[in-house]
Amino acid sequence: MNTYIYCFDTSSVIELNRKFFQKKSLDVIQNIEALINSGRLIIHEIVVKEIRSGKDDIIKWVNKNPIAVRKIDQDQWNLAQRIIQNHQSWFPSSKEEFADPWVIALAAIENDRNKDTLFNYVCVVVAEESQKKERLKMRTICQEYSIECINLEEMFRRENWNI
Repeated sequence: MNTYIYCFDTSSVIELNRKFFQKKSLDVIQNIEALINSGRLIIHEIVVKEIRSGKDDIIKWVNKNPIAVRKIDQDQWNLAQRIIQNHQSWFPSSKEEFADPWVIALAAIENDRNKDTLFNYVCVVVAEESQKKERLKMRTICQEYSIECINLEEMFRRENWNI
């Protein structure tokens, strides 16, 4: 049986804030913080930058949980650049640090690093993409790298959270 590591996209952090944190859903907040403390919920530093540039107050919570934030390393850099190069039409050139390729690269690198361990850790991307076919870029790219892409609802189901 796999144990999941959840790599959050900006859309899922914002959705978590709007649906649960703003409503002070203590069960969800405690469950999320337990995942963070066990190393099973990670957020790329570029996601944090995107959140800071927005208007969501979730940044206060992110700042209180720095253990979840992963910094760019050389492996991520190389893979993210390859993703951007292979999918130039999906990433706006006007936005220097677009989180999607970095989130995917982080999940791929985490999976690569965990593949030869005793534990069955599998890193999945959590994103709230529209289900319209033309908007499924993260899911499409994740599939290319054998990474599963799910939404918050599916993550809650996998964790057996009754929300």
